[in-house]
Amino acid sequence: MTDSGAGVETMAGQGARTQGMLRCADRIGDVLVVVSTACLAGIALLTVLDVILRNTVGVPVPGMIDITQLAMMYTVFPCIAYAFSRRAHVAVTVLSDMMPASVARVLAMLGWLAGAVVCGVLSVAVWGQARLIWAYGDVSQNMRIPMIFYWVPIVTGLALSVLAAASAIFAETGDPDPGGADR
Repeated sequence: MTDSGAGVETMAGQGARTQGMLRCADRIGDVLVVVSTACLAGIALLTVLDVILRNTVGVPVPGMIDITQLAMMYTVFPCIAYAFSRRAHVAVTVLSDMMPASVARVLAMLGWLAGAVVCGVLSVAVWGQARLIWAYGDVSQNMRIPMIFYWVPIVTGLALSVLAAASAIFAETGDPDPGGADR
């Protein structure tokens, strides 16, 4: 015979873990958006500086293309994970608005699951490519920046997107605390 009180404690622990995972995904998303915004601001400022220097002194910012490309990598890929963590990807709700809430929720969960699978497959694929780039010691053309620095945001952004999509699935269940007092 099982003690129903122990089962409630176990379920409460699962709810706490789910809530912790959701909070962690949100915190990671907050950090990623700060990094992405800083990189985007850096790109804008360097571009303005480059234009000013070219038109006044006749000298460009050295390595502008390499720096811009690197900063763009750190702008784009973390934002994918951020959008997953905020459940902010574009959604077409024409059909789901006409469905019962439970069916729409299941479809949303399947969408997040599909996103997690796609990002997971891409993450594994780019991890393999990043390992090759690391092994070959490839560098950028102008400033000789190690190309692995360009691949780090791709790999981490996609891997974090998998985690954030998983947290979106948990958030979509509509009951973030399955062991709560209302049971």
